[in-house]
Amino acid sequence: MADAWSFALINDTHIGCYYPVYGGEGYADGATGQDCFLTERLCNTVDWINDNKDGEYPIKFVAVNGDITDSAEESEFRKAKKVLDGLAVPCIPLFGNHDAWPYASGSEAAGPLGSEVFNAIFEDTFASLAASPVISKWTRDPGAVAGTPINNYSFDVEGLHFLGLDLVSRQAAPNGCGSDGRGVFHPGTKTWLLDHLGGWSGGEPVAVLSHHALTNRLIRPEHVGGFEWNFVRPLLAAGLPSKADCADIAACLAGHAEVLAAFAGHSHSAELLLGHMPTPPFIWNFDDIGFEPIGTTEVKLTEATVAGSNGPAGQDKGTTRIVKVTEDGKLDYGTVVGPESPGINHALNPSFDVNIVDGHGLFIPHRFSKQDAEFAFDYGDGTNSGDFETFKAGWWDRGNLLDSEAHEYKDGLNRHLVTLTVREKTTGGTYFEENIAREVLEV
Repeated sequence: MADAWSFALINDTHIGCYYPVYGGEGYADGATGQDCFLTERLCNTVDWINDNKDGEYPIKFVAVNGDITDSAEESEFRKAKKVLDGLAVPCIPLFGNHDAWPYASGSEAAGPLGSEVFNAIFEDTFASLAASPVISKWTRDPGAVAGTPINNYSFDVEGLHFLGLDLVSRQAAPNGCGSDGRGVFHPGTKTWLLDHLGGWSGGEPVAVLSHHALTNRLIRPEHVGGFEWNFVRPLLAAGLPSKADCADIAACLAGHAEVLAAFAGHSHSAELLLGHMPTPPFIWNFDDIGFEPIGTTEVKLTEATVAGSNGPAGQDKGTTRIVKVTEDGKLDYGTVVGPESPGINHALNPSFDVNIVDGHGLFIPHRFSKQDAEFAFDYGDGTNSGDFETFKAGWWDRGNLLDSEAHEYKDGLNRHLVTLTVREKTTGGTYFEENIAREVLEV
């Protein structure tokens, strides 16, 4: 093995999240989406990697472990690619369940067309990987699943073999838009895995990349209480491959001690709405979520870029995992950094609901964060909500009318670009803020 080097992992960027429609109208909008706090966070991550690639962590490439978009709109893919094209090292984009079935408010694709959009938009990325002096033996699976391209990859870097596995369902979500979130061990993916493990000899080390974890056997982290874990664990496991698929994956890896680790995303801090009853946001540190090893293969998650460091102040978490490859070919994956916000490792994740009838609007601000914060609206007609107000409902404010703002439009227009800004005061006395702007229509 050559001198020690590293690669970086990010996942679940969910570009377009919190927008009913991102970019142009419909999911096949052909546009490039707008900037917001999520695109800024991804830009900051790209900048951090570029600034540090030749330093303490000699970063050879970055893998984006799926859910690059939130609803597979063309504008989401285009915006994500535009930001990721700023990386000064090769980028490996992997496919996630949110990338699989395009939809936007009022329109949904008739089938899982996202894989075709993904491949078309990242076509030049794949071409550059095939020609890269860093990535060698770049190969893509030519097969298909449910009539769509299957996104399995293999490549080598500095004597380490990599397998990118497509575990994404092409079935419709059972209760809502998009693709079913459960991981699936497709026959084509199984063949891809077995053929490569059987074709490599000499015990050369292997690392696996996928959106879904290869197992659903979770271990409760110390910072999560038993009652909360018993409530949430089945929800997490339900998004992972089935018991039968996990057993099949384990059988494929049996006897392959050269498969050192499998890195995934998919499971991350999230808000859940069960029926019409809001449930608390699950704001844990998913960098610490553990799985039982598959034989000798360790399985590791990284917290989502879309979540960021949104826990209580003083409990910051990172969203970029640095995997160090040591001189003797071992993997050290214990380093996680959090450059999602300049100068402060926080994330507020603002969003808002709005209803406008006959010029009278009701605006409800939210943020997915346990940090103390305050908000203000710019209504897009030259007026705003005035001074910043503290969220009255506390950190659990999803759907809470306590924080609603009423506004009457008098300009006669039925379209306005509304901006919500959420901010918090830092220990240095300055403010960190994030904002989201979107066009709203009168009903």
